[in-house]
Amino acid sequence: MQLNAYGQVVLSILMPLLLLAELALIAALHGLVHRWVGAASAPLAPLPPAPRPPPPPSHHTGHSTSGSDFVKESAALPTGGHAPVSSLPSSRARTARASLAVQSRALVQQWSIGFTLPYYANAVIAVLQFSYTGVSSAAIKFLWCVDVGDERVVFAQPGMRCDSADYRRVLPLVVVAIIGFVVAFPVAVALGGWLRHRRLTSGRRSVVAAAESGALLTPLYGVFRPGAWFWSSLVLVRRSLFVVLDVVLAAAPRYRAFAFGLANQAAYFCSLYAAPFPDKILNRIESASQMALLLISALLTVELPPYSDAVNAALLAVLLATVVSIAVGACTQQRRKRRNGASALASDSFLQSAADNESRNENRQELELSPLHCHAPAAAAADLASPSAARLPPVRESAIDVEIAGDAGDSGANAASGDSSSSLPLGPVRSDDEVAL
Repeated sequence: MQLNAYGQVVLSILMPLLLLAELALIAALHGLVHRWVGAASAPLAPLPPAPRPPPPPSHHTGHSTSGSDFVKESAALPTGGHAPVSSLPSSRARTARASLAVQSRALVQQWSIGFTLPYYANAVIAVLQFSYTGVSSAAIKFLWCVDVGDERVVFAQPGMRCDSADYRRVLPLVVVAIIGFVVAFPVAVALGGWLRHRRLTSGRRSVVAAAESGALLTPLYGVFRPGAWFWSSLVLVRRSLFVVLDVVLAAAPRYRAFAFGLANQAAYFCSLYAAPFPDKILNRIESASQMALLLISALLTVELPPYSDAVNAALLAVLLATVVSIAVGACTQQRRKRRNGASALASDSFLQSAADNESRNENRQELELSPLHCHAPAAAAADLASPSAARLPPVRESAIDVEIAGDAGDSGANAASGDSSSSLPLGPVRSDDEVAL
């Protein structure tokens, strides 16, 4: 089915709605699968135990069997006295079917884990950003009418007359698209960025956690630094500005190229002042792309189209230089990220090893100070062997200690010889009553 000019305009304006409808259908199917499988945190059901086959009937169990029972069992069994293999339950087949069902459910559950509303909200924002330039271009081109003789026609599509009934029928849709999307979307993005920045600076924990995770509104604010909350809306305004310049100055190519150069120069200065990206390399890539656009705009003002080979060669050289610089910057950024990640991993491992050594030393000290691991003899020997212990005066033994030691030695000798009487080496011989006292 071939669409006319008015149908193409309507299709271009309704393209975001068609893409969002497809995204909603995918989200609905994903949500149904997620609900059918269950929550991602729910553990999988274990495999059912394999049923054990019943043992073959035995007729030699040691108990008496009646003659009629033996005849019935013998008639039921085939030759050899064992049950047929086909009558046993197919345990292996059941186990294989259960394992296959569990594996398929695990695969579907892994796919359904990704169903989260923030991801689909980011997809909606990406669709709106992707469709913004196309909708604004179709709407502004539809509204730009010029006089050709006695008729007023659309400049981009001379076949559409601005005073026809078809034009008036499509005009309300175009006006709604311009007000509700081309104008309202950048304003909403700027307002949302300002509110988000204000909440972040106020220190609310929920908003700060959401900003750190970056799960929500990543296409709008997650790529840029927190201070550049206005950059997404500024990019949308720059797109619409280029569309307006392209449509209004289409009849004067040199003026259009000159206006593009001024717009690119303003964008270049804004990128230098704002530095929207958190990495310096990304900011340099942004500045290089703006400078390349500025050079292209300057080259387009040299002559009118069709351009000569020299101008085309210069444009190609500028484009190649820009692509090479962007590729080098991207590689440098990836290398820096990899180096920073490796250094962070090394520092983490070093800190972990240091913490392990410290905890090991603390455990060793606790074991040494524990009463269960006391080394009193060794400590005493070390104290006696020290010079300070040698300077201590000798300890004199009292007479009572010497007497007790003598009694113990004599009693041990008498017990070994079988003699009940004993004599002390110090002092006179004492009777048994005196010794007992």
